[in-house]
Amino acid sequence: MSFEHVIPFKEQFLAADHGWSPNTKGIYEKSLNRYALDGFPDTNYRAMIIRCLNRLSKWCFEEGLTDNHRPMVGGNKFTRKTRVFSDDELKKILTLITPLHFQEMVRFIYYTGARQCEVRSYDFENHGHYIKAKSKGGDRLIRTNRQAQEVLERGEKWKYTACTASRAFRDNMKRLGIKGTLHDLRRTFGLRMIKKIGIYETSKLLGHASVQTTENHYAPLLAIDVDDFVL
Repeated sequence: MSFEHVIPFKEQFLAADHGWSPNTKGIYEKSLNRYALDGFPDTNYRAMIIRCLNRLSKWCFEEGLTDNHRPMVGGNKFTRKTRVFSDDELKKILTLITPLHFQEMVRFIYYTGARQCEVRSYDFENHGHYIKAKSKGGDRLIRTNRQAQEVLERGEKWKYTACTASRAFRDNMKRLGIKGTLHDLRRTFGLRMIKKIGIYETSKLLGHASVQTTENHYAPLLAIDVDDFVL
């Protein structure tokens, strides 16, 4: 199935009021523009593009702009990522990243397990043992430990977009000889906290809607840590 018949309505679709958060609208805009420019990528991002195209196709049909809506399968076919950083990698990441204000942002993401979109800009409210930040569904309270508070007390301010943050992290990782993304810091935090305090408390720290979400993301990682057993 080709989505070429709905792409001409992309700008109308993005301009319509869907009740989206700015972050959600950004995902649709990025995905649809990516498809319009390059078609389907041969990566996990293909699943996201399919979901966005299916939503566009449905909207076009509901608005009477097209005669039919036939969703493409594959919107949920993606591979769960399992990359976590080792102790040695973390030591380099938390001490050798430059510039300093970016290093502090990286530290803050790791120490809180926050999503990068929640803390890329130092414009959240600091309430001592937690911050109030903008998240995917609105405001979210993010618990801060002593290490995260020390980052804030040092007073380095940062402000990054999704693109500039990803580029800065990618350039630093290349220089340090480490493979990984900013989101891998959150995954590393999650796995370590599950081992320390359990999955239920960790689910709250990560801001997941339910512990089932946490289990879905971390089950592959936890399975390989099961002690040797004999049947």
